Amino acid sequence: MFAKSNDNGVPRAAMWVTSIIIQLIVITTYWSNDAFALMLNLTSAASLIPCLFVAAYGLMIAQRGETYEVRPEERRDLILAAIAVVYTLFMLYAGGLKYILLAAILFAPGTVLYYMARREQGLAVFGKTSDWIQFGVIAIAGIYGVYGLATGAISL
Repeated sequence: MFAKSNDNGVPRAAMWVTSIIIQLIVITTYWSNDAFALMLNLTSAASLIPCLFVAAYGLMIAQRGETYEVRPEERRDLILAAIAVVYTLFMLYAGGLKYILLAAILFAPGTVLYYMARREQGLAVFGKTSDWIQFGVIAIAGIYGVYGLATGAISL
């Protein structure tokens, strides 16, 4: 499905999905009191989630002692990575759960598209149990975000 392209060499399905998602984002700004602030907060929350994963990965490899074969005395990275994790968690908390849930609404369809593309190629979708847990958390947060918008618990 994702490999088919039009006469100009542009993947058809990717173009349609991207256009639909962009239109949905633009339409949601209609109901927002301050569309610019909403998009700014949403992009901040969306970028902080990968930052948290990067910081957590840095903490994990520093704790394991990986990559310290040459200079084992430079284990200060453990402290820096721990500070990065705590700081990113604080920034997510300070930004508010509302924007994380709204970002999850955008991440969930992307994860489904990733799943479909991997299955179409005959490749393993997620290799580890932790990958499935992350997928589950994103899906649950996305569903809860949609529910919050539908019930009025989350307002734009």
